[in-house]
Amino acid sequence: MTEVKISCPCGLKWTWQDHASPINEKGKEARTLVWIQKCTANFRTHSLKMTQEGMEIKLETLTDILPLLQATQNPLLDLGTRSLIYDIGPWKGENLLAGIESFFQKNAYHPFATCGNPDCGKAGPIFISRTTHNTNPEQTLPTRSIEHFCDGDTCFTTDPTNFRSNQHHTRDR
Repeated sequence: MTEVKISCPCGLKWTWQDHASPINEKGKEARTLVWIQKCTANFRTHSLKMTQEGMEIKLETLTDILPLLQATQNPLLDLGTRSLIYDIGPWKGENLLAGIESFFQKNAYHPFATCGNPDCGKAGPIFISRTTHNTNPEQTLPTRSIEHFCDGDTCFTTDPTNFRSNQHHTRDR
């Protein structure tokens, strides 16, 4: 298998926050650009696009999405709500394994698996592959893991229960 086509999160987008005062509007793009450059300084490759509606960042490496989510947790006041950007690929090279992992994880979960946050309860986790580079010189290969992300309005964070909070209500397939 050399490529896979499946919908995977590959970036973030924000809407601009509406300001009543034109003073706050001045320089919002410049302030945002400085902030996002700090947030993305450690990422390998990404693209940035600013429009009248907001801003979006697309990553070329799928395993960078979780670090991007973590780096952008405290946005500027100029930015409103953030949401995930999806693409269906085709995923090749280092993204091939992340695409395959996403496919198998999506098919393994019960359709009614819900977020563990009692204030959210959104069904359907988003699977994010993560690669952690080892600091131990004896282990040269990176460690891979899957995070279970909730894009619900209440959460928009990883779910520590891995969407298994209601497992006693729904049987595994």
